[in-house]
Amino acid sequence: MRIIARLDVKNGNLVKTINLEGLRKIGLCKEYALKYMNENVDEIFLSDPVASLYDREPLFDLLDSITDDLFIPITISGGIRNINNIRRLLLIGADKVAINTAAISNPEFINEAVSLCGSQSVAISIQVKKIDQKWKCFINNGRDNTNVCLEDWLPEVERRGAGEIIITSISKEGTFKGLDIELLRFISSLTNLPITYSGGFGKLFDLNDLVKENLFISGLAIAGTLHYEKLTIKEIRNHSQRIGIDVRKL
Repeated sequence: MRIIARLDVKNGNLVKTINLEGLRKIGLCKEYALKYMNENVDEIFLSDPVASLYDREPLFDLLDSITDDLFIPITISGGIRNINNIRRLLLIGADKVAINTAAISNPEFINEAVSLCGSQSVAISIQVKKIDQKWKCFINNGRDNTNVCLEDWLPEVERRGAGEIIITSISKEGTFKGLDIELLRFISSLTNLPITYSGGFGKLFDLNDLVKENLFISGLAIAGTLHYEKLTIKEIRNHSQRIGIDVRKL
């Protein structure tokens, strides 16, 4: 399991939401990215959560400035609309792109992206919430319900060649109330793709639920718990090892 620092960005600043609503400014994004690299995080997930909503370009300039000093894998998301966006982000230094709105709007875009750079560089970001007993996929930072059901979307994403799923539980995001185990159970029955999960992680014992339920995730994307210094990357890594979750050994 990769330990991933999730950095949501607005105007170069690191921001934090609750249930994907509101934006609280925390500090300069680049400073936090370097801090987490020096604390041995495995990966950075860099996202402009409202780029598609406000028709903004992807984070080209920020990525360019960060990759001068950052020497760990970077996945970037937000405002990715076309193949030229992807090509430019990969040339600047991103290892993967994560696409949400453009993929749901035009699923063929997934095929085009995979054809350009291979499945290992294409992740699909999914923001999900349970409504009327159905897991529904949202876009525009959780604002708009697409009425696409997760049970239909995940198999299609896999068929079209994406290499990874990055899934955010809207109900859990920013709450520090634990992982959405019900959602993770459901996902595990739908796809064989690697899953990176985000939302609700706040205590070391939240990881025990993964072991108890025999659930495997490829990555845990952590935001507020790191930003507000509730836990350190070292503490998360050590506890994971103690309970039998396979993480990178330093």
